[in-house]
Amino acid sequence: MPGASMEFNSNDGKPIRRVNVVFEGLRSINPNLLNSYKHAFQGECDFENIIMKAKNVQEELSSLDAFSSVSHNVTPNTGNPLDIDVVFKLRENKKRFTLGSTINRRGKIGFEASAFFPNLFGTLSTSKFSIATFGTSSRELSISHFTPKIFSTNIDMLYNLSKSIVDYNKSSSYTENSFGGLVRFSGPNNHHNLTVESRIREFPRLLHEQIGERLQDCDTDSSNRFFGQSIQTLKNSICYSWNKIKSNHYNEKEEDSSEAETEKRSNAFYKINSNHTIKQLSIELAGFNGDVSFIKTQGFYTWSSKFSRNRYGFNFLKNPSLDFCLGFGALLPNFINKSIFKASMHDKFFLGGNCGAHYCLPGFAPRSVGPCTRITRAQGKEEDSKIVENRENVYLGGDSFIASEVRISHPLDLSGMGTDVKPDVQAFVGGAIVLDRNDNKEKRSVLEKFRQNIRVTTGIGLSVPLGPADLSLLFSAPIKYRNTDMLEGFQLGMRMTYAPL
Repeated sequence: MPGASMEFNSNDGKPIRRVNVVFEGLRSINPNLLNSYKHAFQGECDFENIIMKAKNVQEELSSLDAFSSVSHNVTPNTGNPLDIDVVFKLRENKKRFTLGSTINRRGKIGFEASAFFPNLFGTLSTSKFSIATFGTSSRELSISHFTPKIFSTNIDMLYNLSKSIVDYNKSSSYTENSFGGLVRFSGPNNHHNLTVESRIREFPRLLHEQIGERLQDCDTDSSNRFFGQSIQTLKNSICYSWNKIKSNHYNEKEEDSSEAETEKRSNAFYKINSNHTIKQLSIELAGFNGDVSFIKTQGFYTWSSKFSRNRYGFNFLKNPSLDFCLGFGALLPNFINKSIFKASMHDKFFLGGNCGAHYCLPGFAPRSVGPCTRITRAQGKEEDSKIVENRENVYLGGDSFIASEVRISHPLDLSGMGTDVKPDVQAFVGGAIVLDRNDNKEKRSVLEKFRQNIRVTTGIGLSVPLGPADLSLLFSAPIKYRNTDMLEGFQLGMRMTYAPL
């Protein structure tokens, strides 16, 4: 809910003496837990800064599951005009049970049943229990507990315990079964995150033997202590991630522009209305007495701009948008023990598809770009199984990748049809290079490796914004590919607009 403020007129130019911060509507939550938000106003003497900080506090409180609604008022004190009253009106959340659709980080739509328990024991902490299914063979059971501002700092803490089954039968002919937990410490707006995770991932024994990996290549002593003779890997890791979002609206700045800048904009074919950038970087260190040992780093950059036509622009392109995406990732030896490099298929990079946020490559089936091997049977199935339908290839994932995409789009005006939906028609070109560390054994130049492993695709499509994701229908025509790749001309999927690392 929006906040409200009144104009402040100091008497005889005197500065603001004190800021009084009040929280109304608290019932079960201990008011002392909100003292850190009061401290943000200490020593503040500028009325405009007080208004800005009040808006920031409202946004932070609204982001918590503790409150269903938050509003604020900033007014001079009636008894002493040199004092400012900042009143936050809060409505506490109640425990609730929900049934409905959900979307995961891979862009898959599913069904979720969940239970929320906010404001536990008078705190700002919230617990959530959820069961989600995606398709017929993928599901996840999750229990999480979120505590904001631990020890009166700006750090939030999340505990999560989950068990998931993800069906990759279409591209890799196996199902990933994992169980584990994590503790995540996050700064304001999730700019900085530190995650400590321990997870056990299952891998089919027969498939493990057929793809040519020796069992000693992935030491399973740690996990076998708990799971007998099953082939499973235990991953213990620490991961740091950085996420930054920045938006600029240039229309708001035109009034402050000089005459020369205004004239320059008017002579251009198009002017930029808004600019949106997303920068993400993560570094994961795995080892710590687990079965895998590596450093995994990846980064993503997204630049998006919306334009409007000037007098010299094309009539059929009135409000185009231009998007550019760039991503990279690499699995490296653990610097603590440089002689050891152990990674499971679960840790590799898989590209392809029109779903998710980071690893999309239209024109190629999901997780089907990169190294693969040929087998005739999967988990005891005969040759007429799904793996034969998929050209008898099992995709193993890469140890490094570079991917990029450029997309131009234009909104379609459907107001005459009596609808508020604003779909975009788009055209795109994308490319990716996925490499495997075994390529280093072959005596080839870097350019030769890039040339053999590069994929390029182009196409057109239609997308409809649906909150955190865009529902898109694409027709793609891969230009450069390998004979082991699984190609898809038409793809319907959910492209996430943002997903934190």
